[in-house]
Amino acid sequence: MITNCETDTLTLTRIRYRAPWHILFGKMQKGTTTLAGDSLHVMDPSIGQGGSAAIEDAVVLARCLGRELQPHQIAACGCRELKRKAEAAINKYVRERRVRIMSLSMRAFLIGSMSATSSWVKRMVFGVLLVLMSGKNSHGHAHFDCGHL
Repeated sequence: MITNCETDTLTLTRIRYRAPWHILFGKMQKGTTTLAGDSLHVMDPSIGQGGSAAIEDAVVLARCLGRELQPHQIAACGCRELKRKAEAAINKYVRERRVRIMSLSMRAFLIGSMSATSSWVKRMVFGVLLVLMSGKNSHGHAHFDCGHL
């Protein structure tokens, strides 16, 4: 397919893995644009949270936008005021999601690192960190209430 296509029609995109510390310290918003779903967090299939986290993102983002942008207020707002309110809503979404997504990403990172190394020392270190992070409830990451719309 690549050999037979016109090269000027190809678009190359740099795909990058977002490590947990990138999520904790990285920028997730620029103006009225934000990251959500897989563009924000790639989940290792071993924790089974990729789709759930994306749905959580959608619920939290919708709730934040809904609280800030009431339908009866939108008509009365000027363009600048509407943009300011949208930015404020997205900022609330980012603050609310950052810790949750970082926690899920760290768990996925540790599990992936454990399975990717042949060193028993590294496996032990990653395992201990995972146990410390999980506490008594190893499935606690799956029990999360993102609230109502």
